[in-house]
Amino acid sequence: MADATKLLIALEAPGREARDELVAWARSTASHDAVTRAELELAHEDAHRAHTTKALRYHGFVALWLAADAADAVRRSRPAGTAWFRVRDRVAFDRSGRPDEARAWAGVKKTTPWTHVDGVDPVVWQGRYTNHGYIAAAHHATCVRYRQNVVLDGSDPAISAVSELWFTNVEDLVERFTRSPEAAHLVQIDASGFVDATRAHPTVTTHEILRIAAA
Repeated sequence: MADATKLLIALEAPGREARDELVAWARSTASHDAVTRAELELAHEDAHRAHTTKALRYHGFVALWLAADAADAVRRSRPAGTAWFRVRDRVAFDRSGRPDEARAWAGVKKTTPWTHVDGVDPVVWQGRYTNHGYIAAAHHATCVRYRQNVVLDGSDPAISAVSELWFTNVEDLVERFTRSPEAAHLVQIDASGFVDATRAHPTVTTHEILRIAAA
């Protein structure tokens, strides 16, 4: 779509009521003519606890690809207790073999907003983040899809990127993420040059494509 943009809406408010409000808003917004693609994620709390000891900061996400001139109105309509990010995305790799169609993903997804390391030039930072996609492809054993999002602006200026990783099951994420301890170390060394892992807030989620508009 010409003059299109992508919005990420992140649910910060906990609880069933906030979650239900996000789901209702996502399904309603996905039907707008201006929206060409919509995706919904909700925290999978058991899988999240199995993967990390970090508490949930974000309890769900909505991704919307839409006409740029509609983005501000959609952003303002988002539920209370949410953050927003306008992003530029790229798929670093996709070996899922999944058809691109509106349905739920059978496995789990890990979505992580990242804070940049202080003192790195923005152009260098974006290059390092893009290159990290190639390193991840080589060393992430069980991640079947990796989408990178560079944050252009948003409600939290500390967040510079949002990474999305898909796995076919919880065990692949928790037990078999990287090819070896050495591979995990190499990925960690590369990431430490441009993102601050201590300020990362991963969320393990379920994922569903709500809509893909006909071309």
